[in-house]
Amino acid sequence: MKNIVLIFGLLLSPVLMSSSFASHRKTVKSIQKTNLNFDVAGFTHYLNNGNPQKLEGVYSTKDKRYVIAIVKNSEKEHDYIGVILNSANKNIKTGDVRFNFVMDSEKNLVGNYYDNNGNSVEVVFNMEDMELGHIPMQKVGITQLQINLLS
Repeated sequence: MKNIVLIFGLLLSPVLMSSSFASHRKTVKSIQKTNLNFDVAGFTHYLNNGNPQKLEGVYSTKDKRYVIAIVKNSEKEHDYIGVILNSANKNIKTGDVRFNFVMDSEKNLVGNYYDNNGNSVEVVFNMEDMELGHIPMQKVGITQLQINLLS
């Protein structure tokens, strides 16, 4: 009888462990649109000399109209934020927090994009295909970012 209870317990333990793990996983919550005094030079220094997460960095649309910093920022509402560094849209300012994300089980960033009125739209940043929603993105090299800072 003890063997049956032990076997049953071993069979159930992965189910119990996975359900308790799932209950601790964050779900992204909306945040109020904010504008940060984002230190690009400090972020670049951190990317070069710190211990950044693999996902952290600077990304741009292929046409270079938008440049976004993805920053690890563990809060109740998210794991990462997306801060605008450069925008061709005059309504989007440098330092605007336009995204907040949590990482899903497939290592995608799932979260919200905030429009000019602070309304949120769900987006996925697929790191495999380097797409934000359906917008192709590319990671900007640190050297290129430093050149842009100096010009």
